[in-house]
Amino acid sequence: MIRNGSTVSLKTVVVLGAPTVVCTALHPTVKNLGYSTGARTAQLIAAGLPDGWRIVLIPFVLSSDGSKGNSIAWLRGKQRAIGATNSVVVVGGGALGIRGYFNPAVQFATNIASVYPGKPVTLSHSRTRLLPRFDSEMHAEILQAMESANINAILGERLESLDLVSSTSGHSTLLCTGQRPNTELLQSLDSRTVNTNTALAQVLRTMQLALVPPPLPPSPITPALLPACASANEEDVLADALAQIALQNESVSSAASEPAADAEEAEEEEEEELSPPYPHIFTIGDAANAFGAIPAGHNAYYQAEVAARNVLRLVHGKTDEPLERYTPGPPAIKVLLGLKKNVYQVNGVVGVGKETQDDLNAAAIWGYFGSPVVEEPEMFR
Repeated sequence: MIRNGSTVSLKTVVVLGAPTVVCTALHPTVKNLGYSTGARTAQLIAAGLPDGWRIVLIPFVLSSDGSKGNSIAWLRGKQRAIGATNSVVVVGGGALGIRGYFNPAVQFATNIASVYPGKPVTLSHSRTRLLPRFDSEMHAEILQAMESANINAILGERLESLDLVSSTSGHSTLLCTGQRPNTELLQSLDSRTVNTNTALAQVLRTMQLALVPPPLPPSPITPALLPACASANEEDVLADALAQIALQNESVSSAASEPAADAEEAEEEEEEELSPPYPHIFTIGDAANAFGAIPAGHNAYYQAEVAARNVLRLVHGKTDEPLERYTPGPPAIKVLLGLKKNVYQVNGVVGVGKETQDDLNAAAIWGYFGSPVVEEPEMFR
């Protein structure tokens, strides 16, 4: 950077995953950079950077040809395929997937049934309950809505093979069985920071990148650990094993009854002893193994705030201040039940609402990025 005729070396904060529109408009005085996680992180960091620092944003790319026109064409192609098929099978039913609206399986099934009321729609879920991490009222409301829409719900049965429901003979399948985060960049940096089974990056509550902990030791309930006096009689051996299980359950129950504050304090002390291998790297959102937080937009948003404030503490050299810690809030969700109805859970309260626009008021997102809200014809230019 050239300042007053001389070259000045700037220190840099890099934010991966910020929208392109933010990259072209960012300035420390910008007040609103949007709702996306990358934008929120950049906003907070840019506002607090001292002289001698700069922020570089690297936008996410959905695909090599992920332009607006190609994306619209792809979506319309899927619409035509669903419209032309004789029946639809939706596989899945957990609270994963789309930012802001977290259950694509239920939403796909009920939306298709709303648009094509005569088309047979089936939802298949391996568990006996939809959205098992939420209140049972959510499950009941969703089942009632699917029954009203004549959707066939198959619960508690796992498909042996996806080939059984492949798109053949005029029948289409939508797989909503979860997504795998793209953490290849972190894995190439240090494979110890990424869980090989889930592809989630390990983080501390400060949202700093951490190392995946070693696997837990095997359960001590093994034949080798049975009491020496155990009889060879199978019933006696079984009784001895059950006695051990009862003792272990009692121990676990006793530990679980401790106040949550004590558990959090113990965790905090344990983390303090850990030295993050890369204290300057923070990971948030769907890529992070964030202490049970559902991979959803609102959780990533709050993680972004914690990470940004901690980045600024490090930038300003405030080593005497402890870094802020992230704690997930209570589960929250909104699920569309067709085009005109929704069910939600916020702060433990379950309610049913109405949708006033078929497109979820999509045009409003422009305002988050500092662009004027336009009418529908303008959106396709």
